[in-house]
Parts: sequence; C-alpha cells; structure tokens
Amino acid sequence: MAETVGKLFIQDLTNVLWYIDRCNSNTFTQQYNLPKVFEDFMGYNNPQHYKHARPRFDIEELNEHSECLFKYATRPWMTRPPFSIFLKKPIIKLGEDLSKYTKYLVYKCMATSQNQELDQPVIDKYNHGQLKIFKANEICKPENILKYRNLSLALQDKQYWQPILADDFCFSMSRV
Repeated sequence: MAETVGKLFIQDLTNVLWYIDRCNSNTFTQQYNLPKVFEDFMGYNNPQHYKHARPRFDIEELNEHSECLFKYATRPWMTRPPFSIFLKKPIIKLGEDLSKYTKYLVYKCMATSQNQELDQPVIDKYNHGQLKIFKANEICKPENILKYRNLSLALQDKQYWQPILADDFCFSMSRV
C-alpha cells in the first residue's frame, strides 16, 4: 500500500510544485506564502531552456491541484506521525492557497472582461501615471520653448487618457 499510495502522493505533490514553478512561482508568492517545507523545490523549472514563454496559471488546473492536495490531507495515513507532524499543515495550507489564488484569478478575469466591454477607458487612480501640462514659463529660453512646441501642441490636442509617444516630438534631443 505504501508503494502505491505513497508513490501517487509524491507524483501528485511533484506535479503541483512543478506546475507552480513552471508558471512562475513569483506570481503565486506575490499573493500567498509558499510553505517553508516546499521552498527548496522551487526554481528548478528553468524557462530559458524552453522554446515558448512561461504558461500562465490555468484556473481549472489550479483547482484540480488544490482538490488533489485536499484529498491527501484527509487520508488516514496523513493523520498519523510522522506525516501529521511535518506535512499535513503545509499540504492543507498549499491547497487552501491554491484555491484562494483560483478565486483571485476568476475575479481578475471577470474584472478584465468587464473593463474591456466598456466604451471609455478605466483609470485606476492609484496605479496610473500622469502627465500635467503647465502654462508656459516666460523664464524659459526661447530655444527650449521652440524645441517642445510640437509636443505641447500634440498634448493639447489629445484627450487626457489618450497615450502619446513623446519621443516622436523630441527627435532632436540626444538620447542617453
């Protein structure tokens, strides 16, 4: 029994950790803390060796991994030492965090799709950059006023939320 159940448990736990690492464990750990027991297993999935970019977290697959961990946490052998001492709590925490992250991703997907359906752009007051246009400064050198005249006119013609590439209007400036 230990060979079959133990082997399946190790395979499933490895699949969970490999999946988190493959999809970028940093993305997951920005929201939730990975249990210390599993931290040493992160960082081995090296995406530089792949031909494609890192895949994104899939909501269904995260949910499957979460349910799989909960299934093992309720097994009778998990309630007995040595597993109950060092492994049960981290397994439950990782399963809960995966479940919470799934809910977070569902919420973000819904918010994104709602925002994309809007006719006007969504402005986040806390995370957006601003560019203010100040009235002309009479103290400025005339050559500076001429140098930025095209940019100033272009900014005045655009709506406040429309992007503009300032480099197109400052071509004569030296780039560092």
